[in-house]
Amino acid sequence: MTNAILRGKPDAGNPHVRFDEGEVASAKPRRGSLLYKNLMMALTKSRTKALAKSLTKTLTKNLMMALAAAATLCGCAKNDANTLKMITEATFPPYEFLRGQEIVGIDVEICKAVAAKMGKTFAVENVDFDSVIPSVMSGKADIAAAGITVTEDRKKNVDFSDVYAKTEIVLIYKKSAPLLTAADCKGKRIGVQGGNTAETIVIEQFKQEPERFRSAAEACAALKAGRCDGVLVDV
Repeated sequence: MTNAILRGKPDAGNPHVRFDEGEVASAKPRRGSLLYKNLMMALTKSRTKALAKSLTKTLTKNLMMALAAAATLCGCAKNDANTLKMITEATFPPYEFLRGQEIVGIDVEICKAVAAKMGKTFAVENVDFDSVIPSVMSGKADIAAAGITVTEDRKKNVDFSDVYAKTEIVLIYKKSAPLLTAADCKGKRIGVQGGNTAETIVIEQFKQEPERFRSAAEACAALKAGRCDGVLVDV
């Protein structure tokens, strides 16, 4: 997310500090490539059918999110040429999450459609969020879908698909110890998911290091246990 700033006090009845919108996206293959063309065709078709319907019913979010179909600027992934491999961090429903041992969600269905359009088999792997983009850059995967924020630094390494949804970053805190302004957050233990945009906000705006966790759920558990004072997270 770029230029995310604290808006001020939360709305009445809402115990969150809200941040301005920023783009979240996935990286995609270079324009003109076969993978890029097939991705755009599948995404367009999905928008006009089930995906658009699902998004309309489920999304109430304000931070721009997109399908992440990522490829390094320097080359292609080192995977089976007949397989399209997706990398994700499956803790962000309805986009990507675990149903038992199976990775499912809106992003998974879109990437499956891309693979089918290309005449390839489909594979998906779940990793920690801070490993999603590096997995594509190293050639471990062809594409990534995980609610990835668009930043100038990331654009140096990957391209991004069209935006199709919005989310919001909020600060969660205990009622007994509210954090209502940016000044309130400084010097406090602010939990984030490692590699997430929230990490950058804490470093650049609060001028301090965050408490890093593998997932937003772990960060919230730490808040409940008193190991941090607030959690900055996508919702």
